[in-house]
Order: sequence, then structure tokens, then C-alpha cells
Amino acid sequence: MSEGTHKISGAPPSSGTGRSVFWFVVLVWPVVVALVALRWSGALHLSDELAQRPRVVVMDVQGTIQAEVTRLGGDDAALKVAIGHVQDVARDLRSQGYVVLDQSYVYAYPQSIEVRTEEEGAPASPAGTGGQK
Repeated sequence: MSEGTHKISGAPPSSGTGRSVFWFVVLVWPVVVALVALRWSGALHLSDELAQRPRVVVMDVQGTIQAEVTRLGGDDAALKVAIGHVQDVARDLRSQGYVVLDQSYVYAYPQSIEVRTEEEGAPASPAGTGGQK
């Protein structure tokens, strides 16, 4: 090469095809490497894992038992019936694939996962509960 025509080693090639390959490598290669790394690490499967997690409902166990006991007369027999009712609803929800949490043990939750009685004007409860706690 003559003195006036020095080629810079880091400059993109001057031909059209060479430039395309250069820009492909510069712009697309990092994206491909990032996607392969994410796939390898398992981060791309997060939505699959979230879809497999159980559904959750929150019950006000104490409030429901108190309301049932008051409604049924307030004696020991009413307490046993109320506790049995709450346990039956929890078992029914569990058999449908729900995790049932007591409201007193949950710090915060969206009201859409709360199981409420029909008297409280609850929106649709999880399937199979009949709107009962």
C-alpha cells in the first residue's frame, strides 16, 4: 500500500456485503448471545413456572366463625358447627387446587383472592365455594 492509502483495522469494510456482515455482527450478535445466556440460565421459563404455581385464596376465619356462632345462637354447639363449616370450605378449596390462607396471617393481598360470604356482597368467589367462607 502506498503512504496515502492506509487502511484502519477497526473500520468497517467498504463493500456493501461486507458492511452488512459487519453491522450484523455488531448489532445482532450481542442480542443472540444475551438470548442464549437467558435461555441457558432458565430466565426465559419464568412464565411457565408462574403458570404452574397454585392459586391462592384468603379467608377471614375468625370473622366467619364469630358471625356463624352469633347467627346460630352463641353456644358451644354453634361454635363446633361454625368451625366445621370453615374447615369444610377450606378442604373444598384445597381439593380444587387452592392454597387457603387465614386473613390474620397475611400482611397484604388483592381483594380479588378473598373468600367472603354472600351476605357481605362478595363478588364471585372461587369456583365451588358457593360464595361461602
